[in-house]
Amino acid sequence: MRVEQKLERLGITLPDLEAEYRDNVSGARFVSHLAVRDVLYLSGTVPHRDGRPYLPGVLGADLDVAQGYEAARWACVQALAALRYALGDLDRVDQGRVRPPLARDRTRP
Repeated sequence: MRVEQKLERLGITLPDLEAEYRDNVSGARFVSHLAVRDVLYLSGTVPHRDGRPYLPGVLGADLDVAQGYEAARWACVQALAALRYALGDLDRVDQGRVRPPLARDRTRP
């Protein structure tokens, strides 16, 4: 929970993806993530805010640079929420790799 505590100190609240997926207004179902060994692939990490698409468009055509930064920020928040949904705990992410649960940890020689 150390990562989530840091996010909280920064004023970043991750959305509850389980609730969003359950209350999906479109009715669409998709695979939000796929784990292959120690790599987690994410899908659908586009900018969302308050459960709705946020700042859709193309940088330079529909969005200026400031809006692009804001859209990227919210896409990252969505990606972090997807990581938490998939792993149960953001502290399992280690330098871009997913650490196994403690019960399966092995010490390295």
